[in-house]
Formats: sequence, C-alpha cells, structure tokens
Amino acid sequence: MVKRVVPRLIAAVGLIVASSVFAVSPASALSTPAISSVASPATTVGLQVFDVVDLTGGIDPTGFITYDLYGPGATTCSSPIFNTTTTVNGDGAYDSMHFTTTEAGTYQWEASYSGEIGRASCRERV
Repeated sequence: MVKRVVPRLIAAVGLIVASSVFAVSPASALSTPAISSVASPATTVGLQVFDVVDLTGGIDPTGFITYDLYGPGATTCSSPIFNTTTTVNGDGAYDSMHFTTTEAGTYQWEASYSGEIGRASCRERV
C-alpha cells in the first residue's frame, strides 16, 4: 500500500514549514544491503592502515559504516584499538580513517553497516 501525503503550509510566529508529497514503500520493497571489505596492504610499523568497504544492494542507502580495528594478539575482537565512522550516501566504496600502526603483528578490521529503520544491517570482518 502506498500512502500519499497532501502538501500543506503552516505559518506560526514568522516560521514557515512546508511539506511535500511523498510515497511510502510497502515492506516487501525494502532493500537487502551487503558489504564487502578490503584491508590496506601489509606495511611496516609506523605507517598507516585503512579499510575500504563496498556497499551494494541498497535502495538509496543512508546511515553509517562503522570500522573497528583490532591489534596484534586480539583473538576475541572484543576491544578495538581504533574506531571510526563514515556517513553513507548511496551504494559505493567507503574508506575508513587511517590508523598509524604502533607494533608489528596482524591487525584485523571489522566493518558494519547500520542500515536504516526498516532496512537490514550487515557486518564483515577481514
């Protein structure tokens, strides 16, 4: 079922608020977004690492991608050493902020897409 909203104009104490006609999609038309993640190449201590997430399958997706970086020795990935968020504006590739490495070892990124109200979220670890 598609609802239509009638435009209206409200004036109160010099404030004018306008609304417009829009359609509300039925639940069956909701998107199912997916993400895939590629970490930056191996590097040396003191240089930077980052993650690139490709968001696909959305219908004009918005929201946020959150990146958590886990350092060497983090076997449970419960306490990130670095966290950053990127605003989503459509399907596409989104880069995390860069992190300067402080010690040798294997670092692991985990990225998650928040989705929107009524839309799916998703997560990937690399």
